[in-house]
Amino acid sequence: MSRHLHRISSVFQQTPKPMTIASSSVLADFLTATKAQYLANVASGSADEYVMVMGNEAGDLDSVASAIAYSWITAQTQPSIPFIQIRRDDLVLRPENLYALGLAGVNSPQDQLLLPDDVPTISATKFALVDHNRLGPQFVSNKSVVQAIIDHHDDEQQHLSASPRIVAPAGSCAAHVAMLAPDSLPREIATLLLSAILVDTNGLKPGGKATKIDLDAVTRLLPMVEIVSTQALHEDVSIQSLSTKLSEEKLRLTHLTPRDHLRRDYKEYNLSLAWHTETPTILAGLSTVPLALKEWATDGKLLTEGTAYMEERGLTVLGVLTSFHQQKKKLEKRGKHKREMVWLVKPTYDGLANRLWAGLEAAKELQLEAHKKFALNGTEGTEVRVYKQGNANATRKATAPIMRNIIEAKL
Repeated sequence: MSRHLHRISSVFQQTPKPMTIASSSVLADFLTATKAQYLANVASGSADEYVMVMGNEAGDLDSVASAIAYSWITAQTQPSIPFIQIRRDDLVLRPENLYALGLAGVNSPQDQLLLPDDVPTISATKFALVDHNRLGPQFVSNKSVVQAIIDHHDDEQQHLSASPRIVAPAGSCAAHVAMLAPDSLPREIATLLLSAILVDTNGLKPGGKATKIDLDAVTRLLPMVEIVSTQALHEDVSIQSLSTKLSEEKLRLTHLTPRDHLRRDYKEYNLSLAWHTETPTILAGLSTVPLALKEWATDGKLLTEGTAYMEERGLTVLGVLTSFHQQKKKLEKRGKHKREMVWLVKPTYDGLANRLWAGLEAAKELQLEAHKKFALNGTEGTEVRVYKQGNANATRKATAPIMRNIIEAKL
């Protein structure tokens, strides 16, 4: 039988809303004070000493937790500020983020976190990247330096002098951050990292995304959040309870519009068309949506909203990647994991759309076939393809480099 110290466990199980879990915390105090001091230094032109720690622009819990935790770690030796690439109005698009932040005592993230609304122009020159490994073009200058990288995505071979520079497979970037943290890591930050790992590894489910580094990280974090267990990690009652609640929050999406779905979990890529005579650079976006197309994108909504979003972001290519579970029998608990893809391409460059279709359809890792039950007709301004994805294990982490290689290849 396992023994549990239930203080944090009971919070996970009994608290229905993220914003009422704790009135304050060590983490909340750190974020509030750090943000106030950083903005004051920016105003006085004396913020050059700060290392800006940022996750990727998708703003999922892994990025948020990793940025906050690594900023706290960095702040033990030099000034540091976590920068969350989510606009204030978009925080509500990710209920699981708000829930996990609430568990960590961050009850007013719109005020406590440094967001793009707070600093329309980024003057920082020192950066630490978590959950991605290439500095976004909007942050690049002749003075910008990437001091550290911690990531679990495909290595883009940038900023090779960063130290530490950890770009290695893991279910969650937060696992890498957890292994770098001191034993004195505050309980609230440990809770945030644990939450991120559980979301990204489906509760450490065997045979899933969890790797040894994820399991090692959780083993290290459990004492910090005051949980003791002798069970297999994925069977621990506290872990199961927290995982279930986070999953429920992540799928609480009925309030979202089609446009919200496109921007909720979105990443953008600068791609060079080396094969084109003018070698232009284009913007491509990938939106991940945890619902089947039939649940939110019917009646021309996707084409209308997708085209508008491409105009808004200045995109030449937009990929919409769905991930969901389909129940065929009423008694099935969860159903089979399925994926779909929709690709929209502006006909700005001759041959781009056909090159993309051919490359995607030839990609053995994706196993695509035409989606006969969900057809979209393109317009004069947009070419479209809709696919079923045979390999449901191929996430955006797999699709993004495939897209990049197809579009940028010289052949």
